[in-house]
Amino acid sequence: MLTHGWRKFKLTNRVVKQDAYSFIPEYEGLTIKGKVDNPAAMDSRRIRFYLATTGKMAQLYGSKTDGKGNFYFVTKGLYGNQKLVIQASSSKNDKIRFSLENPFFDDDLDDTWGPFYLNPNYERSIISRHIHMQTQNVYWNSENNIILASAIDSTNFYDRIDHTYVLDNYTRFPTMEEVMREYVPEVLVRKQGDMFNFRVIRMPQKIFTDNPLVLINNIPVFDINKIIEYNPLLVKQIDIIKDGFILGGKSVVQGIINYRTYTNSLEDVHLDPSTTVVNYEGLQVPRVFYSPMHGDKMSKNSPKPDHRNLLFWDPSVTIHGTGTKEIAFYTSDLSGKYIGIVQGLNDNGNAGYSKFSFEVRDRMMSKK
Repeated sequence: MLTHGWRKFKLTNRVVKQDAYSFIPEYEGLTIKGKVDNPAAMDSRRIRFYLATTGKMAQLYGSKTDGKGNFYFVTKGLYGNQKLVIQASSSKNDKIRFSLENPFFDDDLDDTWGPFYLNPNYERSIISRHIHMQTQNVYWNSENNIILASAIDSTNFYDRIDHTYVLDNYTRFPTMEEVMREYVPEVLVRKQGDMFNFRVIRMPQKIFTDNPLVLINNIPVFDINKIIEYNPLLVKQIDIIKDGFILGGKSVVQGIINYRTYTNSLEDVHLDPSTTVVNYEGLQVPRVFYSPMHGDKMSKNSPKPDHRNLLFWDPSVTIHGTGTKEIAFYTSDLSGKYIGIVQGLNDNGNAGYSKFSFEVRDRMMSKK
C-alpha cells in the first residue's frame, strides 16, 4: 500500500451503520423498558429506579438510567396481569417524570391486505369445528387451563435471610421505634434532628455507613421517618439481610430490611406521591396441554363428550442415544383422518421433519 502512495486509512465513511433495534433480545426474561421524559431534571446524574411487583409472589428489580435517560428491568417469571410499582431511588428525584414503553408492537404495517374470502364449501366444516370447540370449553374447561406451576417462581428476590422476626412471638409494642430498638439488634436506630436513620450491623464492630434498602411488602420506602410512624400491629414479620446486596447494575445496597404485613398487599404501603403504579400485562401464563387418558374403565364409561381435533402436542420430546421414543395418547370421539407432524433438531442443529396419518373410525359404525 505504501508503494502506491497510501499513507492513511480513513474509516469514517467505511463503517456500516447499524440499525437501532426497537426490541432488544430477551434472554433471561421479560424486559421492561422505561424512559425519563424530562432529561434536563437529571442534571447529568444517573438515576436509580426500582420496580416492584405486588402480591404473594412479589419481586423487586433495580436499574440505572443511561446517558439518554433510558432504564431497563430484566424480570423473572412475570406472568399474567400484574400491578407494577415504579419509583426513583430518592424523594429528591420527585421532579423526574418517566414513562414505560409499550411492550406491544404498535407501528402501522406497510403491507396492504386484500379482502378476506372464505370458500363456501368450508361452511359445514367450520360450523362443526365451532360446535366441537364449544363442547370442549363446557366439559373440559378446568382441564384445559392447568398452569405449569414450575414456571412460576414464588421465592423472594433475595436468596438468603439472616434473621426473620415474627412479631407475634414477642410482646407487642405500640411504636415501630420500640420494635426496632428492642427486638432487632442487627439494626441501629439513629436520629439526627428530626430525621431517623437505620444502620445495619454487618458483623461485630462493622457497621454500614448508609441507610439499608427498606421495604414494606417488597416496595421500597426511602423515608425512614415513614417506617417509624408505621403501625407495627400491621406487620407480621421483619426480614433482615445483613450483607451488601447487588440489585441491578453495579450498585450495592447496604443491607435489606423488609417489613411484611399480614395481607402482603399494596394497600398497606403509604406510597410517595412521585411513585407510579401501573397495570401491566406480562408473559402469557404457561399452560399444560391436556390430553385425557381413557385407559381405565371409569374414563371409558364417562358420559363427558370428547370432541378434541388436536389430540396431542408436546414441544419438548427428548430422544436419547437409542434413536427411538414411544409416545402414547388417546383419540377422541371424533372419527376421521388425522395427520401427525414431527419436527425436531439434533445436537448439531440440523432440522428434521416427518408426518404420518391414521384413521379413527366411528365405534358404532365399526360394530356394524
